[in-house]
Amino acid sequence: MPFAAANYCAAVSRMGYVPFLLATALGSLPNTAAYVVAGAQAGSPGSPAFLFSTGFIVLSGLGGAVVAWRKRHRLRAAAPAPAPEPEAVREPALP
Repeated sequence: MPFAAANYCAAVSRMGYVPFLLATALGSLPNTAAYVVAGAQAGSPGSPAFLFSTGFIVLSGLGGAVVAWRKRHRLRAAAPAPAPEPEAVREPALP
């Protein structure tokens, strides 16, 4: 979820300021660290640190995509089916 959307959702919810900051920090820290390590080791792309951090970035992206896909699939399955159209009432034909 983009940061802007998460910020707006937190703003209209009853989430407190401190829990929001803690959740943001805990959620952002792993990927931020992986990007920092990948950037620092970009000069040697075969190094174990670069490969590990790149793998972590890819896996976290795939994990997010799987979670989003499953949530979307669950929401579609839970949506009520559209009501069938009522049959049109025909007027009897005049003789």
